[in-house]
Amino acid sequence: MPNENLHSIELVLREIQITLKNQDARLAEHMDAAKNREAKFDLLMNGTAESPGILTRLDRTEQTLKSYSRLLWIVIGAVVTQVVVGVSAGIVIVAKVGLLHP
Repeated sequence: MPNENLHSIELVLREIQITLKNQDARLAEHMDAAKNREAKFDLLMNGTAESPGILTRLDRTEQTLKSYSRLLWIVIGAVVTQVVVGVSAGIVIVAKVGLLHP
């Protein structure tokens, strides 16, 4: 009787060991997959020497937009200046001709 109990305990222990080995193998597979996903994510975010990542592209886009914004303000300033100069020149010409005072 004690040998049978000991034998059944050994069988249960073997089953547990096999189950743990299988779970360890599956866990290792999941960890490898997670590491691969992390590496792909890092590559997408940071890029390589040959191909810039999302962060670099976003930074370049922001710098370009900042340059366009400055250029737009310069153009607006130039247009406003030309309008003011044109209006003031027109007023001077009209004043010289005498059309402002009847």
